[in-house]
Amino acid sequence: MSQELAVTQESFWPRYLCDLQSHRYRMERLHHDAVAACSECTDFAPDSPESAITGMANSIVTSLVRSASLSFTAPGCKPLAIDHKAYQERFVLPLFEDCREADPIEIFGRFSPVEVWSALVSEYGGDVGANMVYSEAAGRLVQGFSLRHQAPAVGARGITSISVSVWNDERRGDEIKLGYNARERLRTLSEGLHVFALYTEREDLVRGVDAFVSWVRDWESAFRSRQRMNLARDFSIVFYKTRFEFQIGQELTQALQVFVSLYAGDLFKELA
Repeated sequence: MSQELAVTQESFWPRYLCDLQSHRYRMERLHHDAVAACSECTDFAPDSPESAITGMANSIVTSLVRSASLSFTAPGCKPLAIDHKAYQERFVLPLFEDCREADPIEIFGRFSPVEVWSALVSEYGGDVGANMVYSEAAGRLVQGFSLRHQAPAVGARGITSISVSVWNDERRGDEIKLGYNARERLRTLSEGLHVFALYTEREDLVRGVDAFVSWVRDWESAFRSRQRMNLARDFSIVFYKTRFEFQIGQELTQALQVFVSLYAGDLFKELA
């Protein structure tokens, strides 16, 4: 579908330039007639073709970047963060600057939406975009779980326990509210867990993690010490006053080992 969009825009572009050229001739004639009719109309001038063409070309680049962001992300994940301004500077700005030396309609005849799309495919297509999403998520897990030299190991009784320190903001009886820094750390960690859950293709885990994501984002949410939140059959969180203990079953721990080793291997090397 995205390739078809680029091809459609490519076929549209010459027709757009042709219509703009006709419009320019009409505007120049109108300007000539206005000046002839009224010598005080010297401030009247036709629209700049450079501005019109550049705006349209930038809009096309933005639409293709948006399409690539949706097409090349990992399954179920949010769109890739692709900087559309960088592609505008790469494919539109040089043409705009060349308009100082030649006719803008002639110069922008070289603009190619298909060329823009080909660059996006080359740089984000295939597994590249998905790997970027997974690498970012794996990095968040390494950071959030304070992993250093390797993925977490399976603990006693097949359960892996990972503690994450938290800071409290206030207490209302038995209820405790998280402080800002603790909530932000958990938000980053939970977003990494969301991508990992999608990676496992386990719907129960995705639902459970998303419930935790919503809980973390709700500034009114609170907890009691030793309260347990079950995210899946093999994934629970036990809340304590100063830490959250993530309890992960053996198979899920092994899946986490694979995920982190694959997509955060370079980060482990930096931390070693």
